[in-house]
Amino acid sequence: MTDESPTVEASTYLAPYKIALLSLITLYCEGYIPRKERMNVISKILPYIDLFGREQTYGLTDKSNKNGDQGEVENGLNLPLSELKQLIGADNMSTMPGRTIYELVLEKVWQLNSLDAFHTFMYSLRSYITSGKPEDLNDERAMKLGLSKLLSSSSILGSFFRKSGLAFDYLSFEDFSSLWRALVSYRNETFSDYKHIHAPEFEEIYDELQQDLVVHDVDIQGFLENDYIRNMVNLEIGESSAGPKILFIANQDLEYLLEYQVEAFENYGGPMPHYLRETLNEMIRRDVMVPSSAYYVRYLEAYHDKDYERSYELLHQYFDYTMYNRDRTFYQYALFTLAGFQASFKCHTECLRATEEAIAVARENKDIPCLHYILSWLYGFLKDNPRLADEFYNKSFTSDEHLLQFLKTKSKDVSPGLHATAHQCEAAHAAADLGNVSAAMESIVKSSYINMTLNKSNKVVELIVLLSAIWGRLGLPRMANIYLDSYFETPSDYRDGKSDITARILKAEILYDQGELFEAEKILDELEASTKGSPVDYEMWLPHLLLIQAKTCLSKNRLSDAQVRIDQLSRQSITSTSLEMDIEHCRIRLLVAQGNTSLALEQLSNFIHTRVESGADIMFQIKFRILYARIVYRVSNPSRALSLTMKCIAMAEKAIIIPLALEATCLLSDILNSLEQYTDALAIMDATMPRIFECSSNELVADSYASLADSNMGIVGKVSLEENYNDDEEENDVVTSTYSTISGSKIEIRLPSRKTLLYRTKTYLEEAGHRYHKSRNYKAMGEMGVKMILVKRLIAELEKKIAKSKCRTSHNIDSEQYTSFQQESEKREKSINDLTDWCMGVLERIQKQ
Repeated sequence: MTDESPTVEASTYLAPYKIALLSLITLYCEGYIPRKERMNVISKILPYIDLFGREQTYGLTDKSNKNGDQGEVENGLNLPLSELKQLIGADNMSTMPGRTIYELVLEKVWQLNSLDAFHTFMYSLRSYITSGKPEDLNDERAMKLGLSKLLSSSSILGSFFRKSGLAFDYLSFEDFSSLWRALVSYRNETFSDYKHIHAPEFEEIYDELQQDLVVHDVDIQGFLENDYIRNMVNLEIGESSAGPKILFIANQDLEYLLEYQVEAFENYGGPMPHYLRETLNEMIRRDVMVPSSAYYVRYLEAYHDKDYERSYELLHQYFDYTMYNRDRTFYQYALFTLAGFQASFKCHTECLRATEEAIAVARENKDIPCLHYILSWLYGFLKDNPRLADEFYNKSFTSDEHLLQFLKTKSKDVSPGLHATAHQCEAAHAAADLGNVSAAMESIVKSSYINMTLNKSNKVVELIVLLSAIWGRLGLPRMANIYLDSYFETPSDYRDGKSDITARILKAEILYDQGELFEAEKILDELEASTKGSPVDYEMWLPHLLLIQAKTCLSKNRLSDAQVRIDQLSRQSITSTSLEMDIEHCRIRLLVAQGNTSLALEQLSNFIHTRVESGADIMFQIKFRILYARIVYRVSNPSRALSLTMKCIAMAEKAIIIPLALEATCLLSDILNSLEQYTDALAIMDATMPRIFECSSNELVADSYASLADSNMGIVGKVSLEENYNDDEEENDVVTSTYSTISGSKIEIRLPSRKTLLYRTKTYLEEAGHRYHKSRNYKAMGEMGVKMILVKRLIAELEKKIAKSKCRTSHNIDSEQYTSFQQESEKREKSINDLTDWCMGVLERIQKQ
């Protein structure tokens, strides 16, 4: 856009740049384009005369140009002659000696020096078209017209000629005059080039005109400034300020441009290009007819800027235009948009009502692609809101499986792209509900194959993110990281903004789970700059950052800061069901940390019955039940917690959600320790530890080490076991204990010595403390320190006891060795006292916080 806004006018199909293209194609038919240049020239102008390659024309498929700069967006509506010169090549010679192809095009355009000449040119287009029959391709008509080639009516060029001729015939005289004025304005910028080509002729005409004016005593300057006279003598040049610049737009081009702008807006979330916005505003201000999709683009922009009142008004304008224009052909899209708008404000009843009407209208109009698109969106919406599923499925479908099967069956005959989307929905469904990983992987492979066949690389990239989420769900973060790294290595052209944010959030969650809190927060902080310009992206990013900060505050036992983060999250507009579940899980944990155990149990029980058990993701069903069992265990009811935990393990194993199965197993070990079943707890954890290490969850590994330490300490402290130990054997790694069976026979069992168990416990506590420190869980780290003091005291006492036993049994020990041993014992005692003081200081600081 220039500083001076041009006058905007429109027609259905024709535009000045298409007149220039018609002139170029007539040169092709007349044989002025050399044979070796024909393919090159025609292939470059094809995107401007047909749908072929429109993405490249508008410059909207490249993410680096997702907002579309002025030049490229303007070229979607206009092709200046200077740009056409670059397309066909300024130096490409024609078959006419001494003339380039561009000069001949320029001459064709400037030869239209009157309305009559313009009308004659447009009417002559029909003579370039043949019926396409073999006998007509080389008939005598082409020879009589002096043409070397005729255009088949079924070809792209022939169709362009035919449509242009029909559109010209249907123009009213007012529109015809507007098109003529726009053509004159369009070619003005090339007057200097045209004057340079015909310089001698212009000088001769100008001299003759000046002599005639002097003879008749006419004011030369006033005469030459007359617009009509300047037109008649081909002096309508750019230096004249006779009127504003005219931008004549073909509504068909504007519709195509708006469609791609909608796609870019929905994928990348960038603002509408300034040039396009100004053009639409000018058209609306001058009451020029604009496509209904223009109101949809303006609605998206207002909604993206959170101007909900204006977006609602623009949505109704789009609604009205689609209802009363084109015989309600696009009415179902307006209804579907209204449903999505209602869903964003959680008006679920109104959303379902609009969706059902959109489905009915799509069926009435036999718009099967739109129907499948609506049903695909509806499937995801009902999965996020399972309480609404019964109400809808009773009316239209029997279940979500029925809806999914319908999408898979029907979409195969309608569109391969829709069929790939159906397989993608099936993969998400299998992973979320059934736990059938093989079925999910099979669906992803099918969807990827279809998308690669259709050359939809951006869809394949979205599936990579889905695969990463599935591997993370299975407890294989290394595989998830591999897919995420491959996603970030793909060119930016194939990635959209939403997938980028989702992938980075997944990466941050994996790092947080591995104890890399600083790296996780760094990734989310880096996202802030890229989401500030987009309220929707910012709304997607901020809750995840606040959630990670709340979890970190909980780990550090900074409960007041955690409460602030939870309160901030409660004020956010959360559209993701999974994120909503995570926030509720964190809030219940905060209540437990604050000591409100009874309130936490009550709210958690209500939430499980109202939200979790009503068809939520199986992962959250297990996750909340594990939390419930943990709280029950902490309120001194381990028997009840034991049955709940066993149920959680069975559910997680069936759904193949390994991290939750391991978390429940670790809780089971803690419960067994509280029931004094130390040997069973130790056996369970010994068998589970390799899989826990593979899961790479830092908090889970720390809890496992703490549970192992408790089991070993319990075994050391059992009186029945101590009675079978011989102090003389404590210096060995294992001891042999003798037990009597029911029949009276004796059996010998080799057990670790108390010394070995205590040193193992010390190692486990050190590992647990290190892991808790990595996760900033200072409270648990302090508890490990207190236990470490006790273990070191026991080790010191045991070693002193062993030394005394050696002194009694050995006759060769001298007084110097005994004195040395006493000094080492005193040093060890001092180090234990120092460790005790440090742990007590840590616990005091935690209590103050």
